[in-house]
Amino acid sequence: MLSIVHRLKSLDNERKLLETEIEKLIRTNEQELYTRLNTIPDVGRKTALLLIVSTNGLWDFESSRQLSSYFGLAPNERSSGSSIRGKSRRSKWEIT
Repeated sequence: MLSIVHRLKSLDNERKLLETEIEKLIRTNEQELYTRLNTIPDVGRKTALLLIVSTNGLWDFESSRQLSSYFGLAPNERSSGSSIRGKSRRSKWEIT
């Protein structure tokens, strides 16, 4: 049992070191974006880091709509006319 606790503490220390290194890299390469993201209410240091890392510094998106669709915050409704089956499908991953 003690070895599991020791291993968990070791992994937590490694995570903290990696987080520090990632933050250093982002502060060096994406300082302006990091600073701007931190001005958004409820976006803290970790959220800003996660957004930058997971979206390639937001370079992968041409618009805010694409970004919000990527994270499933702007679902699109798809339909092909009238349907007797009920509601149309929703796609939360579609980027248009």
